[in-house]
Amino acid sequence: MQSTIRVALLADSPLNSLKRGASGRLSGGATWFPQIARHFANRREFEFYWISFDPSLRKPQREVYEGITYFAYPKIRWQIDDLCGLLPSKMVLGRALSGIRPDVVHAWGSERTYASAISRNGTPSIFSLQGLLKRCREVGGLPRHPSWLLAALREKRFVNSASIVTAESPWAVSGLREYYSPRDIRMVEYGVHPSFYTVSWQPKQEEPYFVFVGSLTELKGIPNLIEAVKKCRTRGWRLYLIGDGPLKSWVMHQKLEQIVCVGEVGWEDLQRKLSKAWALVHPTKTDTGPMAVKEARVIGLPVITTAERGQSRYVRHGENGFIVPASDPESLATAIDQLAGDFEMVKRFGRTHHESDRQYFKSEKTASSFCDLYLELGRNRLI
Repeated sequence: MQSTIRVALLADSPLNSLKRGASGRLSGGATWFPQIARHFANRREFEFYWISFDPSLRKPQREVYEGITYFAYPKIRWQIDDLCGLLPSKMVLGRALSGIRPDVVHAWGSERTYASAISRNGTPSIFSLQGLLKRCREVGGLPRHPSWLLAALREKRFVNSASIVTAESPWAVSGLREYYSPRDIRMVEYGVHPSFYTVSWQPKQEEPYFVFVGSLTELKGIPNLIEAVKKCRTRGWRLYLIGDGPLKSWVMHQKLEQIVCVGEVGWEDLQRKLSKAWALVHPTKTDTGPMAVKEARVIGLPVITTAERGQSRYVRHGENGFIVPASDPESLATAIDQLAGDFEMVKRFGRTHHESDRQYFKSEKTASSFCDLYLELGRNRLI
């Protein structure tokens, strides 16, 4: 009788990130995958197989690293895949799964094609939401590329096919129930990489600056952020935009003296910049649970963010940050001005709820929650 539960993980691979010391957003894959993979490697009651598509490959590759077997396949052109209803992706993933014969299949993200391998009547499965694309489309934040529209349309099929759907915030859980008919929803919070726990927050009164971390897009509220900066009454501070995206050129053409476009950086440079920032400014229009907000709270930064979104539960208005309406530059400017003009408030906000946030965002809790689901779904397969 088989003694371990075989779990197939269908998602962008964290392998390159792990080999580079999990150096962050430049390493590829979601930023919560490296720490999850490390915790998975220590769970001997499972056999883990990570299956991914890699646009840099011309032929399939297989590698065992830290106890997990990684399969990588050449990425299928989106035009072909979408035209064929994701059948090419489904066939590649299906062949890989046939060789593994997993007890549980876990696929991540409506944005990718991995969940095409989930069958409602097949192997027990988990689908983990990354972004609620239907909501993104409603608020006008979905990229206009045709592949994103098609991804939003097939999100329903992914959600309704899985044995269990996971989301990382009550807001995302509520959205899933509103839009779709999942059989079973569980909340699993994605944890922060352990390296952020070693960063000491030491803002300097003589060096006031704020940071934004994320894609420079409409969805992340960049136009509202720029408008808010124009409305700010305080001066003498900087706002560093860490990330890239289609609005970068537009932002640079605004020629605002407070704005500095940094671009993409690795975790070491990001952590260095966060360690002395007065606050994170995150004016997203919709997010299920942005990692940038979690990382900021683990280090100890106050956070200015928007209401009615997943990240708003991480911020207590007037205690460790400010929550403002999603499309109100005036309110956002007022919040920035309040912190920019009061260094004692900055330090007080940073300390408030800091220790409880650090405990809440530990990555081992994420891995443990998923492993509990694998045990729940996989036990019957071992009988």
